[in-house]
Amino acid sequence: MTESSTHVLLVSELLQWVEHNITPRDDLCILVDSLSSSPDSRPPSIGGKVPDVYVKSVGSDRVVLIGEAKTSLDVETEHTRDQFRGYLDHLKSQRVSILLIAVPWHKTRLVQSIVHRVQEEQNAQRVSVYILQNLPG
Repeated sequence: MTESSTHVLLVSELLQWVEHNITPRDDLCILVDSLSSSPDSRPPSIGGKVPDVYVKSVGSDRVVLIGEAKTSLDVETEHTRDQFRGYLDHLKSQRVSILLIAVPWHKTRLVQSIVHRVQEEQNAQRVSVYILQNLPG
């Protein structure tokens, strides 16, 4: 599988958000699904899908975060909806959970709408959802 430069940039934005917003970081296990990641440092499959970023505090239930990057062409697919369903279903059982999404700026409102609908379907309104703003693509 090849990764587009846009997707790589969006994943990088997810990781920067984690670095700046999840503290302290000394107990975090941060797993990234990329071509340069070794198999044992990739995120687990959740609902049959592998997220781009998976963050979990080790030794506590302080936070679980799933990060997903979507290019413009990938936003309105059933695959994306299935990912969000599986991820929200997983996250809703966690004490503190975040679904973090990176999309190009012109798809932000559409993704907000899709995720809101899926949150209602999955009864996962308590999951915090952050959609990164003003990203290129």
